[in-house]
Amino acid sequence: MRCFRSNLTRSITPWRFVVAFVLVYSTTFYLLARKLSESEPDRLLPLDDNVPESKEEQNQDDRNGVEPDGENAPAQPSKPFISHIVEVGTLNTENYRCYLKDENGELLSLWHDIPLYPEGDASNNVYNIVVETPRFSNPRLELCHTEPMNPIVHTYNSDGTLSYAENVFPFTGYPFNYGYFPQTYTDPNQRSDNQPAPGDGDLVDAIDISQHTRKTGEVVKVKVLGALAFIVENRLDWKIVCVDVNDPLTQKIKEVYQLEFVMPGIIRAIHEFFYLFKVPRRGGVTPIAFKGSYRKVEVVNQILSVSHSLWRNVITQKQPGISSDTVIETRHPDGVVQANPEKWQSIVAKAPPKTKPAPMPDYVNTYFYPRI
Repeated sequence: MRCFRSNLTRSITPWRFVVAFVLVYSTTFYLLARKLSESEPDRLLPLDDNVPESKEEQNQDDRNGVEPDGENAPAQPSKPFISHIVEVGTLNTENYRCYLKDENGELLSLWHDIPLYPEGDASNNVYNIVVETPRFSNPRLELCHTEPMNPIVHTYNSDGTLSYAENVFPFTGYPFNYGYFPQTYTDPNQRSDNQPAPGDGDLVDAIDISQHTRKTGEVVKVKVLGALAFIVENRLDWKIVCVDVNDPLTQKIKEVYQLEFVMPGIIRAIHEFFYLFKVPRRGGVTPIAFKGSYRKVEVVNQILSVSHSLWRNVITQKQPGISSDTVIETRHPDGVVQANPEKWQSIVAKAPPKTKPAPMPDYVNTYFYPRI
């Protein structure tokens, strides 16, 4: 009997060490991942007079008549924003344009007429985004501020050539679906407290890490997880990490730091992609704000609330510093400059028909290996 007990002890004892090691390792990994999102103070954007300080004060028109949720509010069915993509011209040329029509076939502004807040969804963490550049593609496609309907177009480099995301090893093009939050705007003329720079005068960027590769112009309802900020030409450029609400990932994570448990390496990959993004063409890295830490969901909600308020100032011509060539034509009832549907239809009708994409420059298919 003694021998049996002794052998049993010898066989069990090593497993105790294994279990203890796994528990200690897992706990340490969890705390380190969480620290990525908590290493800086969360309150970055002080609420101004135009931003509601409580859910009850949120403008109900923004949420299409849906009451803000209480802590115990029952879930409500959510209606997706139905749109139809209209592409004209040839991708990888200057005449490419991506327009959108609503479910009734009416053209709309890709900036002003797609709601930031999905209809029928009372959650502060759920928003609409519009995809500009699909995952693993190279053409840099962005919303145009200066054309009617604010279509998605191919952007230019400073030398007048079309712009592409070069393959910085190990990335091929954009490693995620990249786009923007509609009905947002960041102020380039004012720096908020606790921020290192003013806004970039553009819409808030969206990083969609969902499993599906999207199409240019696709409207996706997403759950926000966190945010990074970069300093680009002395402007603060927010990148909001989000996931499709219909993606299984949505049920597994609530904050960006939890991504490390289901998508190991994604947090670091997002850092590195934008940090090295401009090295091939400009030779320098892109500085990361707030010591590279991710902002939590409540801060993301505040960022989007502030930027949505600033967008309202844009369409009502109350926002100072807006360029005179910025197109604010909209079907939104609050817009000062209302859309002319006949003019919009004429523009699309006269555009060249969609054709197969043109070849990309040879350098786009090569890889750049940065030495930092």
